Amino acid sequence: GSATFTATGYIQRIVSDGIVSTLASVVSQEASSERVKLVWTGPSLEGPFAVQRRASDDAEWLTLGEASWAPDDRLVYEDTSIESGASYAYRLSYAAAGTPTTSGEVLVQIPSIAAFALMGAVPNPALASNLRVRFSVPELGAVRLTLLDLNGRRVHEQTEHARTIGVHDVRLAANAAMRPGLYWLVMEYGARRATARVTIVR
Repeated sequence: GSATFTATGYIQRIVSDGIVSTLASVVSQEASSERVKLVWTGPSLEGPFAVQRRASDDAEWLTLGEASWAPDDRLVYEDTSIESGASYAYRLSYAAAGTPTTSGEVLVQIPSIAAFALMGAVPNPALASNLRVRFSVPELGAVRLTLLDLNGRRVHEQTEHARTIGVHDVRLAANAAMRPGLYWLVMEYGARRATARVTIVR
């Protein structure tokens, strides 16, 4: 999955008659579990522009490389040395009239890699009148949930439409009068199938 945000930072450009604050707008930041793409606007600013990153407020800034100029006076950089689920701060570092200068920070949250998984009932054991199950999907799509008794007879079935990737927590509209005991929960998602054992109590 990916996400796009817009943020604003400032880059100071030093000229002969003093310091001029030039607005450096982050046009976009695209974050997926595999890469981060940052695009700044920076007309009439001096380079080169080193892209720096840190993983926490007390961590040291790490220089990753240099942003490259794209059409329309835009600076672009792609970072592929990231970890799923991590959070990073980015900034530009450059020399203006010989003086080291940095831009404002841009915060980026890296999405976690979503997996196909069935966590089962939450909690487990569960009440028949309040049976909730948790599962995770890597893509959007239909998920069929089936509850079977130990003899393989279908007790309940319903289809959920996952409109977001990642973890989902849904309530099974099963019969509240269902007998206490052990059941099998079956999750079907495309060609994939997973099972989990569920204990029903009164």
